[in-house]
Parts: sequence; C-alpha cells; structure tokens
Amino acid sequence: SKQRPLAFNGAILIGDAAGLVDPMSGEGIENAFRSAECAAAVIQKALAANDFSLPSLIAYENAVEAALRPELRKGYFIQKISRNPLCLKWIFFLLKNLRIGRRIIANKFF
Repeated sequence: SKQRPLAFNGAILIGDAAGLVDPMSGEGIENAFRSAECAAAVIQKALAANDFSLPSLIAYENAVEAALRPELRKGYFIQKISRNPLCLKWIFFLLKNLRIGRRIIANKFF
C-alpha cells in the first residue's frame, strides 16, 4: 500500500513492479494492463519530443493516480478494517440484520 515513485529519468514502472497489485485478491494482471495503457500514452509523447526526463514522464504517475488509485485505496481500506475484529463484527451485524446496512456497504465498497 506504500506509494512509491513510478517515474524516473529514462524509466517508468508498471504492474507489479509499480506495486499495483490488488490488495484484496493479490491479482495484478488487470492493473498491469491498465498501467501499461497509461504508460503507452506518456511514452508516445516522450518519443515524439525525444525527452525521457522525469518532468516528461511524471504525467504517467498522474495517469495511474487517476486510473487505479481510487480502487486500490478501497481495497487497502477493506483490508485494514478486516484486521479489526470489532469492525468486522459491526459490518457483519449490518449485513445480517439491516437492509439499509447492506445497501450502504455495497455502495461504499462495490
């Protein structure tokens, strides 16, 4: 869950190398493809300008932030609260007993 730089002078990290693994499933291929799409657009511009410096490639970090981070943050949050037994009991109580609780949780996370 630790955010690291994804762009450097002359290089960018995608997929697992960028730490874009789904925190809930451990799966990473979808995020690898999505980050590669973000990278392709930035690399195309860098090739056209013949500029592979960090300022030129930093747009990749912004694209990944917009495309992937919201879902990853949800996963990290769910992962974090699932380690707290009191939070889990409360969530399962809502899921079991309250229709509105199921709707709130489903809308919040899924």
